[in-house]
Amino acid sequence: MLLIFQSQHIFLTEDNAFNKVSKLNVSKVITFPPVLIHANESTVKQHPSYRAAKSGDPDAAYLLVEALLNPIIVKQLADTFALQKPILVSAHAVEGAGVNAIPEALADMLAQQVGWPTDNGIGCGDI
Repeated sequence: MLLIFQSQHIFLTEDNAFNKVSKLNVSKVITFPPVLIHANESTVKQHPSYRAAKSGDPDAAYLLVEALLNPIIVKQLADTFALQKPILVSAHAVEGAGVNAIPEALADMLAQQVGWPTDNGIGCGDI
């Protein structure tokens, strides 16, 4: 099963394959619970590793995520999706200063803690 988060919905596919999100073969749509926040935006942006992580530095991204990953939120995610064992998709975006390394670090660290697989082959862009 592949989870694609878009707005407040999760799109579940049975075959884990798609060409474009806009042409996704959606087999089921479920409403996602309110967003689970690990840290508030100002705390993230004030972290010493934020700018480097946002600009593509993977070491900085891991330092940032390690410092701000909330164990209570990790447990909520693990409990909510324990039976589904979703794939953590670290959709990365090319931004002004480089490719944001934070999503991949977050997905990798969550995967280590909850035992779910990751997929870092999906990118974001303006549609």
